[in-house]
Amino acid sequence: MKKILVISDLHLSNKFNEQKFNFLKKLFSSEKYKQIIILGDFFEGYLMTIDEFLKSNWSKLFPILKKKNTIYIPGNHDYCAFEQKEKTKIFADIITKKYLLKIKNKKILFTHGDIYLPTIDNYLKNIPFFLKKILFKFSKYEKKHYQRTIFYLKKTKSALTKDNLKIIKKFKKTNYKNKINWLITGHSHNPIISKKFHYIDVGFFEENFHSYLEISYQGIFNLITKNKNLTIKQKI
Repeated sequence: MKKILVISDLHLSNKFNEQKFNFLKKLFSSEKYKQIIILGDFFEGYLMTIDEFLKSNWSKLFPILKKKNTIYIPGNHDYCAFEQKEKTKIFADIITKKYLLKIKNKKILFTHGDIYLPTIDNYLKNIPFFLKKILFKFSKYEKKHYQRTIFYLKKTKSALTKDNLKIIKKFKKTNYKNKINWLITGHSHNPIISKKFHYIDVGFFEENFHSYLEISYQGIFNLITKNKNLTIKQKI
């Protein structure tokens, strides 16, 4: 049974990680996936320009992504890709800020999440690249990301965070006209399915932590979270 693979927040950097690469290569190549949707922050735009990313070792993933009719929705860390859409056609068929999909009478909206929860990145788009690298260094993002990974390695139960609730609240204000059934984002790095709010956060990828969403063409969602010692599946 063919499915759609949805991933977010890989933050592929200028430090090539072979273990992470091999995992992604195997995941993307799986015959059960007919299509792949990338929900932003695919690469770390504070450490690499779009041209550097396209020439990096990560580019070995591009032929696989292209075969899977990939849809790419840039986030707040790789928004530079949206500004240079033509270049991303090497791995994506569609590049957009939002993507609407209909499956079994369900209207599903995919977006990174920063349109509902802006961060400081949204206001730094026009500063020179070398300044972005300096800001990234002093923001201690890598340390915070590491701490978040350790937290999820130990986590066995999921709960909506304040960021998730802010995204849901902002989305509700704009959704009354569109009547969208499900909202699927990344951005907050908190893998969770909320049946109450019809909301899914796909989570993020790190060396020892992976989360991704599978969607069947029968409208079944399966959120898979894996760490060193545990695999958690949230299905609805």
